[in-house]
Amino acid sequence: MRCLVSARVSGAALAAISCATSNTKTLPEPAFTSLNPKPAGVVVDPLPAPLQPTTVASTSEHAIIALTAPLPWHEAVRVLEAFVAAVLREEEPTLRALLEPEATWYNSATGPAGATRALPLWRERFRRFDYTSLSVVTLYAVNEVKIDTSDPQRSVHPATSLPLMPASDDRWVRITILASRVGPDRLWGDRLSLRLHPAGSTFRIRAIEEENFSMP
Repeated sequence: MRCLVSARVSGAALAAISCATSNTKTLPEPAFTSLNPKPAGVVVDPLPAPLQPTTVASTSEHAIIALTAPLPWHEAVRVLEAFVAAVLREEEPTLRALLEPEATWYNSATGPAGATRALPLWRERFRRFDYTSLSVVTLYAVNEVKIDTSDPQRSVHPATSLPLMPASDDRWVRITILASRVGPDRLWGDRLSLRLHPAGSTFRIRAIEEENFSMP
């Protein structure tokens, strides 16, 4: 050990001794696991992985399935109202927009096995009948509109193999027609059912069923 001593006498003897050792120890720097140390007691979760694109349905092969929310019931009622209004005004362009390109119509007596293309049928009905004459009457009771996911053909034709089985998000909207005739002409069936299929933020009509209606 080396010691340096300096003494200076001025009135009273004062001595200042400073020693430096060659084996002086210094405190170690704190060890951080990253450049941005986390405060003690704070847990930081990693960012979640991005979700897969939403879909209406998927298979169990995927570990994570992001499903779209079902459309609200009132949207089905809105499509029904738009359909009836288009028929009573005989507006074929509006009707075409509401129908799927391959939409079908059938009588409840025959079921889907006797289905025909819906748009050409309504075009012919507009040519033969005056649907605008029913625009001043109450066609159906709004508070008696029925909406569900069951196919009415299941109970009427239990043994029939149906080509149009509703998907899980399809809706059936059913009404009873209160004014089906104008004079001797029958313009509507006694009951009307619309099968609605989701299409973005709304429904489109996939199938139309009428009870007790046939073209003359």
